[in-house]
Amino acid sequence: MAQTNHYFVIPSGWDLLPYSEGDPTGSTVPGGSIPRLENLLKLAKQNKGAIDVAGMCRIMDTDFDNGGPTVGGTLYQIVCEPGTFTFKLKTHKKRDRWVNIQLAGFFQEY
Repeated sequence: MAQTNHYFVIPSGWDLLPYSEGDPTGSTVPGGSIPRLENLLKLAKQNKGAIDVAGMCRIMDTDFDNGGPTVGGTLYQIVCEPGTFTFKLKTHKKRDRWVNIQLAGFFQEY
């Protein structure tokens, strides 16, 4: 599972890409989320059957100019695998590093 954003209104003070694009309803969407989503879907199709947590992190690490989802204004990315309680986070200030956040303790049965 991977997370991305899709804003119809840019939150005040957020540094998102300055262009808008049309979506299927005819409205405009700021920040380039539609081509980022299309890039993710294309990479998922190319890697179908071979995507694990590490593979999903590599996909999320791919720059937009190279057919991936990451743009200069990307603030954070999340990759998780619910079955193993794996939760990885990468932030704007640590672009070169995925941080593993331990969730199992929050969900263990007593």
